[in-house]
Amino acid sequence: MISFSFRRICKKAKIYLAFLGLISCRPVFSNPKGMHISSGNAIFTDRGNGLVEIKADHGAILNWERFSIDKGEITRFIQTNSKSSVLNRVISNNPSALLGTLEANGKVFLINQNGILVGEGARINVGSFIASTFDILNEDFLRDGEINFAGTSKSSIINLGTIQAIDGDVVLIAYHIDNQGKIETPKGVTALGVGEDVLLKPTAKERILIRPKKSEGSEKEGTGLTHSGHIEAIQAELKADGNAYAMGINTEGTIEATGVEKREGRILLIAEGGVAQVYNGSLISKNEGEKGGEVQVLGDSVYLFNETKIDVSGKNGGGVALIGGDKKGQNPDILNASEVYIGQSVNVNASALEEGNGGKVIFWGTEANQYYGSTYVQGGEKGGDGGLVEISSLGSRFDPKGYVNTMAPKGKTGDLLLDPVTVTISTNPDSNYTTPPPYDLAFTQGGSGASNIMTSSLIGFLASSNVIVDATQTLATGPQGNGSITV
Repeated sequence: MISFSFRRICKKAKIYLAFLGLISCRPVFSNPKGMHISSGNAIFTDRGNGLVEIKADHGAILNWERFSIDKGEITRFIQTNSKSSVLNRVISNNPSALLGTLEANGKVFLINQNGILVGEGARINVGSFIASTFDILNEDFLRDGEINFAGTSKSSIINLGTIQAIDGDVVLIAYHIDNQGKIETPKGVTALGVGEDVLLKPTAKERILIRPKKSEGSEKEGTGLTHSGHIEAIQAELKADGNAYAMGINTEGTIEATGVEKREGRILLIAEGGVAQVYNGSLISKNEGEKGGEVQVLGDSVYLFNETKIDVSGKNGGGVALIGGDKKGQNPDILNASEVYIGQSVNVNASALEEGNGGKVIFWGTEANQYYGSTYVQGGEKGGDGGLVEISSLGSRFDPKGYVNTMAPKGKTGDLLLDPVTVTISTNPDSNYTTPPPYDLAFTQGGSGASNIMTSSLIGFLASSNVIVDATQTLATGPQGNGSITV
């Protein structure tokens, strides 16, 4: 099992100690100092008592010798309006330690290739906040369009405080990101991206695009993106270049995506080419007023452990949860995982809460799929049919042993689709792949060994679902239950 071992905890502690050691050898970290105007107009005023105000025109580009805020201090940007942007770039070797309060009525960019720390108790309260350890072109910033963040900096962004964007987005881009604090974007998107080449698309449905680097055979090390805090947003995106890390994304925290104005919330955890792991985390895109939202957990390997909870239920219909891929792995716009592991205490809910149909939950692992959790896609209490759950794999490590409920109190029972390549349904013991990942994938897509499902296990599924076994070859059948079986 991939978890927080003592070695990893020590390694994480070293990152913080290194950051603190780097800032401790500098002068006292008071409000920003050494402003140089590169473009546009800005006025710096020290009001005393730890308050600094910077009046900046839209499109102002400010280079700083130091951009930090000490505890008890306030740095306040006064901008033309909420759409006004100011770019702050640190040109020295000083990292940014934001330990006090940063305020702005518009968009604030902060670029520091030496690292950015939002300390415990610190508050950022702005229109939008975009921070990165990678530089950008001034021309990209001034165009108000797509912005490319790229570079070789291995510095981190660490959030232990509270970041709130009142009207817009929070975007953090770095080679390493660790969010232990709180991020709130009640009217916008929270996007965290790790890699060496990230494209920000401010008006696109998905704000950030990771451009994965080519794997050169070097051993992957460390975790790119760690989230153990709390995120509240209309849409949350956590994305990593999985080729660069032993684990692209690890989350133990809570993410809540609440739809507004009939727009369903979305949560995207995507580690292309790498590992996306949720360990005792909560991904909540529940909607008590409309239809449930959407959660995607995608990567080459997808692991859900411990009491992880995914909730895309909705008053008028269940939402969508894509774990490792979409239906039958046939959606070209959705990454397919090689392996998926769903732990015994994992709970996924895409039910209609009042009136409406249950949603769609897909567990797809091209080479391996071990499912031991519980999934609900029930129809509403006042009406509606049950939804769809799929547990599928093209490999020989196919082990569906969990619980699925697609029932509907006043409608039709939904479907559980089991889609291995070859399966035997018999009284023999189930395929016994109890070892959690990581494991050696000593099997191949469409491997010769058939997966076995005991008739008693299938009867258990039939108690609360109609079961469809869509295997290339099914060698034997015979169970009975409340639902129906299609082979």
